[in-house]
Order: sequence, then structure tokens, then C-alpha cells
Amino acid sequence: MGWLGGGKDLSLAELIARKQYKKALDLLEVEFRKGERSPRLRLQFADVLTMANRGKEALPILLGLADEFARDGFAAKAIAVLKKAEKIQPGD
Repeated sequence: MGWLGGGKDLSLAELIARKQYKKALDLLEVEFRKGERSPRLRLQFADVLTMANRGKEALPILLGLADEFARDGFAAKAIAVLKKAEKIQPGD
């Protein structure tokens, strides 16, 4: 029965591929509770929120990441994140 996915925990990528966004968000929240706050993890969290049609919740995360990248001298990354935010809320 393990081949049906019932007997094993799925990875974040597998959950996203199966469009099980609630479970993916739960998995990411566990990492946050452990203290993990890397830009990569926050970006994944914002991306999954967006895929789950919760883009308004992702917007503050994306804007914070863009500010952080800009402060750290990563202009290209900041612009890429701002483009994601623009797709969520065009014109702002």
C-alpha cells in the first residue's frame, strides 16, 4: 500500500506536485516553528500561498523579501520577487 502514498510522508515538492497545498503549508509551518526563516523557505511559503489562491497573504512576505534582498545588494533577486508581488496585486 505504500505505493499509494498512504504509508509514507510526502516531500514538499511531492505535495506541491499533487496540489496538496494545505499539507505543503503545514509542512512549511513546521519548519518555521523550528526556527528556520531562510529567504528560500519564506519564498517557498509565499509561492505555495499563491498557488493555494491565498496571494494576499503572500504579499507581505514577498515585499519583505524584496526589501531584504535590496538591502543586501541582490537587486536582481529583489526585482524578481517584486515581479511575483506585481502578479498578485497589479499596479502597486
